[in-house]
Amino acid sequence: MEEQKNIELLLRKWLDGEATPAEIAVLEQWEEFHTYKKIAETALLFTLPKPNSQQSYKQLQQNLASHKKRRSAIFKPLLKIAAVAAIIALAFGGYTYYFTTHNYTTKTAQTKHITLPDNSKVSLSVASVISYSRFNWKQNRNLTLEGEAFFEVEKGEKFTVETPLGNVSVLGTTFNVEQRDNFFEVTCYEGKVLVVTPQKTLHLVAGESFSLNNGNITTQKTNLNTPDWVNGYSSFTSIPITEVIKALERQYAIEIKIKNVTFGSDDLYTGTFVHDNLSSALQSIALAFNLTYQQNGHVVTLQKGE
Repeated sequence: MEEQKNIELLLRKWLDGEATPAEIAVLEQWEEFHTYKKIAETALLFTLPKPNSQQSYKQLQQNLASHKKRRSAIFKPLLKIAAVAAIIALAFGGYTYYFTTHNYTTKTAQTKHITLPDNSKVSLSVASVISYSRFNWKQNRNLTLEGEAFFEVEKGEKFTVETPLGNVSVLGTTFNVEQRDNFFEVTCYEGKVLVVTPQKTLHLVAGESFSLNNGNITTQKTNLNTPDWVNGYSSFTSIPITEVIKALERQYAIEIKIKNVTFGSDDLYTGTFVHDNLSSALQSIALAFNLTYQQNGHVVTLQKGE
């Protein structure tokens, strides 16, 4: 209250032109003083009889009140519009975030690690895509996969991976799924998974693998805890060499041309290649089939050895 009286006194002195520089400095600290100055400066444009300080002060307060009302009348509707716009933007953003499909894609020679809404983990292999919706995720844990991914699933409602060649369902476990063209493979590393394909429905437990290659079903055993690709290399057991060459192209972002040799469905490859040394990887395949290779930038030519 006392501060307000002091401000009013200084304002009267300022209007009469009697305020000292120190008193004007005090007024400059007052937020409303700049509005008073604008009104006073506008008043100087008119020729008026010199008012006394009391009248000037009262008139100035009236002008300021009128100014505030006009400003309020202009800005209040704008604030309402801005608030509505903000609410709409937030609602649309929330709708987009929760109701639209989330896609994660890797290119050749690229992998990604993704955490799902329930804290399940996905390691996405090269040239792969997963898609899912966050809406009602804990009760509807479904996603689609094209390519290959390793899953570490938190316990909860049924978790389903859908692919063009078959679906895999679990409650909580670790497993790997690969689907490319006509090849589909599921390996269980922990717990139990349900595999459903048009050809067969079966359960896999830890250490079991199921593959479907051009309609041919194969089951195998493994003593690994994670897929080889997560650890930096790719392993194959009786896989057509043409599929192995495709895997090499994806891993190193190269194009492989075959010269003077034809591979059939019976040309199978069992072995590995590393992910961090192209020359070593090419030698692993070339030696197995008595091939030689030449590299020109991103193009590699495989041909029959002499």
